[in-house]
Amino acid sequence: MSPTVLPRIIDVFRYFRSVDLELKSKGEHVAANRGTKAWIVATEVMKLWEKSSIPTVSFARAEKMVVAWWNRLILMKKLEGKRQKSEKCQEQFDSFKNVALLKLFDIASC
Repeated sequence: MSPTVLPRIIDVFRYFRSVDLELKSKGEHVAANRGTKAWIVATEVMKLWEKSSIPTVSFARAEKMVVAWWNRLILMKKLEGKRQKSEKCQEQFDSFKNVALLKLFDIASC
């Protein structure tokens, strides 16, 4: 993640994946569950928001948001893997991609 720009949802996904790969390379991936990785990601996201002097939600809430968005990504990947050709599934997937690419990972409390 960029140290000077507030992260978008896609940036959080990328950082989550890099944390996962880093833990795997250290051999710690067995002990590191999704919650541990979310804790690491939420810590970095909170630091970025604190730099901008914008009031944020609690750390626990930010961590839950990381897990929730990651779970949505996993669900969308499963739907894509099934290669369902229905328009509704394709619309949901396209909508999710657009939100992830454009929307700020918003943990502001106001």
